[in-house]
Amino acid sequence: MTQPLRITAIEIDGNVTRPIQFGGPPGDALHDALREAMLKRGCLRDRAHKGQCMNCALLPQCAVWPVVAPADPTQRQRGPFLRPVVLRLPTIPAQSLPVGTPVTYGATIVQDVTFPTLWGALAAAFVHSARQIAEWGVGLQVREGERAARRGAISVGRVRWVDPVTGESAPFFFPTEGSLEPPLTAHYDAAAIAPIDRHTLHVTFLTPTRLVAAGTTLRAPDLAILVRRIAERLDAVAERVGAAMPDILMNETITEAAGRVRVRDAGVRWLGDPAKGGFVGPVTLVGESADLAMLAPVLRWGAALGVGKGTLTGNGRFVVGPLPPSAVVTLPSNEAEDALFAADDQQRPEARSRSPRPQSNRSLKRNRNR
Repeated sequence: MTQPLRITAIEIDGNVTRPIQFGGPPGDALHDALREAMLKRGCLRDRAHKGQCMNCALLPQCAVWPVVAPADPTQRQRGPFLRPVVLRLPTIPAQSLPVGTPVTYGATIVQDVTFPTLWGALAAAFVHSARQIAEWGVGLQVREGERAARRGAISVGRVRWVDPVTGESAPFFFPTEGSLEPPLTAHYDAAAIAPIDRHTLHVTFLTPTRLVAAGTTLRAPDLAILVRRIAERLDAVAERVGAAMPDILMNETITEAAGRVRVRDAGVRWLGDPAKGGFVGPVTLVGESADLAMLAPVLRWGAALGVGKGTLTGNGRFVVGPLPPSAVVTLPSNEAEDALFAADDQQRPEARSRSPRPQSNRSLKRNRNR
C-alpha cells in the first residue's frame, strides 16, 4: 500500500545584522542566497562540476539536489521540476529591512518515498545554509558609512522543527546517520476532521497569492477556486514523491461545502506588479460549522505547501486561524527606520549623482577672496 503524503517544516528566528535591500521579491532573494550556499557547501561534486546533478552517481548520498538540481535528476517528472521543498516566509512590509529587524523564515519539506531519509538531511542542509548566508549575505550590496558595500544579513537564532499542519514545535537537532526522521511530521488523513463550534474561520494571506481561473487572474480569494487549486497541488506533490494522492476533488462533500461557504473580504489588497504579484491580507470564511470543519484540514494543508504561482520561493503562503506574531515582520521605530533608509538612499548612484560635488581647496580660496 502506498504511504500517505508526509511533510515537516523548519523555522528559524533571526535578526537583521546588516541592512537588507532585496531588489525584488524577498522570496526570490532569499531562495537565491540559500541555493548558492547549498550548491557551494552541500554539493558533493568538485568545484568544476557542482550543480551537475543529471546522471550523478552521488545522488543517493546528496542532501541538496532537490534545491540545486536544474531539472529532475531522477527523471520521474516531465515538464517543470516540482521540488519537494517550499520556503515559509512571513509578511515583509518593505523592500528594505534595517538592522535589528526580527525575521522568522523556514521551509516545508516533503518526504520522498524513493529517498525516505532525504528530508532529514535536507533540513540539516537548510540550517547549515542559513548559517552560511548569515555571513555571506542576501539581496543587494549596501554601503554602511565608510565601510565597503556588502550584502545584507540575517542572523540564525532559535531553530525548531514544526508540524506545518498543527503548528506544534520542538527544538531542532541535527539528524545523525542513524536518525534521519524528523520528530514532528504531518501525514494527510482524509478522516482527520475536528469539529468547529463557530460559524466563521479566519484566513490571512501572508505572501502574494496568484490564482488563475479560465485564463483570468483573480484579484481576491474565491473559495471554490482556492480549494480546487489546493487539491490539484496536493495531488501533484504526492505524485512527484511517490505518495498516495489525496484526491480531494473526488470528495463531493468538500466541493459542495466550498460552494456554500461565503468569503468576507476584511482588507485584501494586491501586492506586486499585475503580471507576477498576488493578493495579500485577511479574509473571513462564513458558513455552517460543519462545512467549515470539512474545509479546515484542506486549507491547513494548502497553508503548509502554498498555493498558486511561485510557491517555491514563498509565494502563496497563508495562515488558517489566529495569526502568530512571527508571521509578520515588524520594523523598528519610524525614527530609526527613516534614518537607516535615508542613509541607504544616499549611497545609491542616482542619489550621489544629484548631490553637489565638494569644492576643492582652490575654489574655497577663490570664493573667500571675492
